[in-house]
Amino acid sequence: MLRRVCFILLMSAAQFVLTSPVSAQSAISCHLKASWEPWPPYQFKDKNGALSGLDNELILRIARAAGCKITLVEVPWKRALTMLRTGKLDVTAGASYSQDRNVEFLFSTPYRTESIALFVHQARTKPYNFTQLENLANSNFIFGIVRGYFYGETFNKLKVSGQLAGQTTETLSDEQNFRKLLTGRISGVLADTFVGSDIIIRNRMQKEVKRMPTLIHQSDIHFIFSRKIQDGRNLRLIRDQFNQAIEQLTQSGELNEITQRYLH
Repeated sequence: MLRRVCFILLMSAAQFVLTSPVSAQSAISCHLKASWEPWPPYQFKDKNGALSGLDNELILRIARAAGCKITLVEVPWKRALTMLRTGKLDVTAGASYSQDRNVEFLFSTPYRTESIALFVHQARTKPYNFTQLENLANSNFIFGIVRGYFYGETFNKLKVSGQLAGQTTETLSDEQNFRKLLTGRISGVLADTFVGSDIIIRNRMQKEVKRMPTLIHQSDIHFIFSRKIQDGRNLRLIRDQFNQAIEQLTQSGELNEITQRYLH
């Protein structure tokens, strides 16, 4: 989505073997290695240790409709991108589109949307009223962001142009940024709306942290596939089969039903 960081590869995973409802003629027989990392409500383990979350469920369901088997391996986001480049990973969920990424990876059609919000400390909200992100450029506002995440073209342009010089600090996770916000080390946290809200509720930060009403960024979210051809497999064809499955499940209403269950 937005998603992620470069720290030690977390080994261990769960394997899911799925059957396909599509016709034998149209189905592409495949077994894909996909990544996930703890990022509720999109990816997490439930209280029984089973993999859960919106993106995990969607990739499994869409893969089944595409005639594919999936092995889900726990890998940090930035490491997952490196593995996709080298062909050590086939696909991952939760990717925002950018021109640079489109050169490196194969994008599916969108399967959900994502919005980025700014979270601030309740006691320090008033000085940071703003109507657009540009209002906070060239100021003393310090943004907490996660290494490897995408926060939209506007934020990127401000950062590249130097208008946010000295105003960003990177961590390895959203959780770390919210802890830094509580101690006053940063002014605000940029995070996925639902991820940020989940962190606030789980850590009982409702009295300390609030979400600003201005939307920072909103975009479609895709699966991205490796462009590296391994063992003679052409992932472009498998990507096309995923696209057909996304269209099929969108028309049936199943994708929306799964999404509503996690996000509302």
